[in-house]
Amino acid sequence: PELRQRLVSAAHALTGARSPDVPLATVDARCLPLGRACLGVVRSEWYLLKEAKSRNPAILTYGLSWAWPAWTGNFTNSPWNAPAKAANYTINWLRCARDSHSVDIDYVGSWNERSYSADYLKLLRRELDSNGFPSTRIVAPDSNWGIAGDMLTDPELMDAVDIVGAHYPGMTSSSDAIKTGKLLAASE
Repeated sequence: PELRQRLVSAAHALTGARSPDVPLATVDARCLPLGRACLGVVRSEWYLLKEAKSRNPAILTYGLSWAWPAWTGNFTNSPWNAPAKAANYTINWLRCARDSHSVDIDYVGSWNERSYSADYLKLLRRELDSNGFPSTRIVAPDSNWGIAGDMLTDPELMDAVDIVGAHYPGMTSSSDAIKTGKLLAASE
């Protein structure tokens, strides 16, 4: 109870909320009909997103998966073993954000500090476009600049990835990353 109260107080300090009723660790049941995509997001995270957007409508939002449910990768250690399931999961999460919480997510990443799948990224771009999210941009891979070489030789991958993201890149990038002509970013 004491830790919960400290977390609630911290959330209130960050958001300016005055209500002690901001829940911090409850699954948002409104997203359950959309599938499993929103189960990992607690109400307080949606609350913070909505508050940020209401205070600054121009603020940009970014979703980066830190973990994937086992079913997205056919119960292996990687969602890249079933790119269609992983893309569907991401699309459902975006729908949950938009339809249940009125929050449009501007950018999505692939997987925090992990490898990337060119097949997933290309499929995700097609799925974003065909499911009503053409303005949602893809940041990849959130590991290192290695994707850049693949982007230079794969036009579909080049078109799919909007921002080349590296996890803690410091002040350096690779020459291939620069050659992509894409925005280069520290993606976490």
